[in-house]
Amino acid sequence: MNINLTSGTLKKIFFWFISLIAGLILILIIIIQVFKVDIINEFVSTVNERLEVPVNTDEIDVTLFGDFPNISISLSNVFCEGKPNYSKNLISADRILVNIGLFEMFSGEVSVKSIIIQEGEINIERNPDNSYNYQIWKEDTTREKSQTTFDIDKIFIDHVLISFYDNARSAMYQANTLFAEVDIVLNPDQKFIIDGNFIWEKIIEPKYKLEKSIPVNIETEINYFANAKTVNWRNGLLEMDGFRYLTSGSYIWENEPQTKVFVSSKKTNVKHILQFIPGEQAEPWLKYQSSGNLSFEAKVIGNADLYSTEINFKGDNFNITYPETGSKFKNASMEGNFTSSNIDLKSTYSLKISPLSGQFGSDKVTGYVNLLNFVSPIIDCSLKGSANLKLLTAFLPGEDITAKNGKVHFDFSLNGRLDDMKSQKFENAKANGEIQIQNTNFNVKGFQYDFRNFEGNFRLKDNQLAISDLKGEIGSSDIRLNGFADYIFSIFSSNNKQQIFIESDLFSENLNLDELLSGNLNTVKGQEYSLRLPEKINLDFDCKVEKINFRRFNASNLTGNLIIKNKVANIKDLRLNSFGGYLELNAQIDDRYKSGIIIDNRGRVNKININEVFYVFENFGQSWLQDKNLKGQVTAYVSSHIVLDPSLKFLSDYFTCRADIQIKNGELNNFEPLQGLSKFVKEESLANLKFDDLQNELVIKNRQITLPKMTVGTNVTTLDVSGTHTFNQEINYQVIVPLSKAKQDKDEVFGAVEDDGTGSPNLYLRIIGTTDEYEIVYDTRAVSKKIITDIKDEKKELIDAFKYKGVDQDKTVDLSDEYFDFPEDTTNNKTDN
Repeated sequence: MNINLTSGTLKKIFFWFISLIAGLILILIIIIQVFKVDIINEFVSTVNERLEVPVNTDEIDVTLFGDFPNISISLSNVFCEGKPNYSKNLISADRILVNIGLFEMFSGEVSVKSIIIQEGEINIERNPDNSYNYQIWKEDTTREKSQTTFDIDKIFIDHVLISFYDNARSAMYQANTLFAEVDIVLNPDQKFIIDGNFIWEKIIEPKYKLEKSIPVNIETEINYFANAKTVNWRNGLLEMDGFRYLTSGSYIWENEPQTKVFVSSKKTNVKHILQFIPGEQAEPWLKYQSSGNLSFEAKVIGNADLYSTEINFKGDNFNITYPETGSKFKNASMEGNFTSSNIDLKSTYSLKISPLSGQFGSDKVTGYVNLLNFVSPIIDCSLKGSANLKLLTAFLPGEDITAKNGKVHFDFSLNGRLDDMKSQKFENAKANGEIQIQNTNFNVKGFQYDFRNFEGNFRLKDNQLAISDLKGEIGSSDIRLNGFADYIFSIFSSNNKQQIFIESDLFSENLNLDELLSGNLNTVKGQEYSLRLPEKINLDFDCKVEKINFRRFNASNLTGNLIIKNKVANIKDLRLNSFGGYLELNAQIDDRYKSGIIIDNRGRVNKININEVFYVFENFGQSWLQDKNLKGQVTAYVSSHIVLDPSLKFLSDYFTCRADIQIKNGELNNFEPLQGLSKFVKEESLANLKFDDLQNELVIKNRQITLPKMTVGTNVTTLDVSGTHTFNQEINYQVIVPLSKAKQDKDEVFGAVEDDGTGSPNLYLRIIGTTDEYEIVYDTRAVSKKIITDIKDEKKELIDAFKYKGVDQDKTVDLSDEYFDFPEDTTNNKTDN
């Protein structure tokens, strides 16, 4: 029999079907409204009888549309403190729907089938006695059977923050539930099947802290065995960022609690695992990206106080890339494990990676790494291969060094405690092998110039580093080193005070100290320098430098020995050619004080051009006597005490110097103060004054230069000169000019003239004031003193003549000055007037 349904018939059927459904719904709504009060009263009564603590809610309603076809009891703004003596509230939620079976309601019973919790917080808290704040149900067997039963088989959690506080371990775990469904099977034992989307927010334990928002999908089955006091989970699946992790485990609280957790993955990556490492430890590595196959199996076993862990991992043909530079460690493979008998104690950590291989570009690296005790690490490693330094420094970017090109070849092994390698116990460790760098160009942070063409060999043998033919260029400077270094690894420890000892020969064709001290090739003039001797590095350098320059100073053929120890530098047998002659020097530079640098030196300069000295030292900061005024060759023995501040500024208050000076072929040209003597001297040649050989002792102390009296023979006349010159440019010079050369009227110079006893009287002059404003005056005081001195000398000669008159000069005669009582000389007083 064929039944043909026209479109009109179908429309009628559909209409009647919809009408039937709508009618049924309308009937249900009417029924719910009729029994609404009874349903609510029965539910509240039953809940109050079952609970030990109150549950507060703003409103209770009954609706058909919460979880149709079930009827839902809707509770708004629900709050429950939970069991007493706990610090956290158990639950707060915007809405909780308690779903009741529709057909059971018609039988006179209220059967709770499921619960929906929306928009809220659930805080589960465990105390040290293994009690929980959610244990709020009464165990009451005397009450008559209620019409309301709890046959809950599902719990839905929608946007609820779930936190677990373990007060026994001072631990806290927190996850934000986006949506989760919990299926419940209560017989024969309790089973919970969880399927949901979460954002893991926090893991806080006594020695572990992770606060990162990590999206995760969870599917797992949890079984609760009350009699056996056991909870286990199996077939657990965690899915994060497309990576799947299988998990299982158990928790037993009979006698001593014990936990077992197993996690494995057949495919993950390094970055994804690193995000579970807490704090700043993993932050630098999270920038890396990886691809390829990486698998692991992990287990954690322990009780509330002690957890052990073991992780076995393996990677094949995977790549690790630093995305900011694109540098890649590729075609890598490794196999290893991590173990710890107590996860809270880093001293129990053990990491073994063997074998390890991979490539930087076309260069291959192989080896193994074993690391024990992460508190005081013991390392056993061996690495062999080569790498492009540009790729290597781009893969391991640091703030200090960036390589432009070059290659490093290495084959070395280390075995020992890292702390021993950085200390005087280095002999307890073993380091052997060789590292070679070739054609390397790199930059160092804070320096504007390049390190170019560096190459050399480093050999580790018997825990000593040998430096063989290390050479390169720094800016316009070049260096070549050959030597040895002890305790070199302590340079990598900022807290370790172990001294590093370096003994080496240093050769250079050119050293530009302007660049090396300032670190800037472009702004040499006007910049401030800074020099502090290293605290941890002791040096013993035999130096040979063909050319060296610093500001205006240029020298050649520098040789000497430099020893730096405990921030004190000793320069021995330094010799260099400069200023047209040569210098020999021994000095000590003391940098142990924060306030500045102390330099004590003793040396000799031989036949140096004095005008070049004034030019190089920028006329010593004054304009009175300049390099253009001077010529001559100086030979001197000098000892001095110099203090510089940390930026190498000269502190004149502490400067002392004593110098025995000899000047040959000296000239004083166009010296303005000397021109001022022209009114006292007839000659017109004072503009170009040439000296005979001069010799004197110069003393500098208390910011004052003292020039003892010396006779200066010139092409014009013979002068006696003495005086003082302060660092404030205050001058006080005495000049004695033979009167035979003077052109002043004798009446005008009366009182400033004194006969020297040869018939050639002298004119006494004084240059006083400052270098900017001075005057030349007659020195009558000096004449008076000279006359008094001469009278005393003549008095003594006269007494001696009377003593020995008519007496054999070979005989000793005891005569007293009392026999010749001359009156006291008062010339000085008159002269002063």
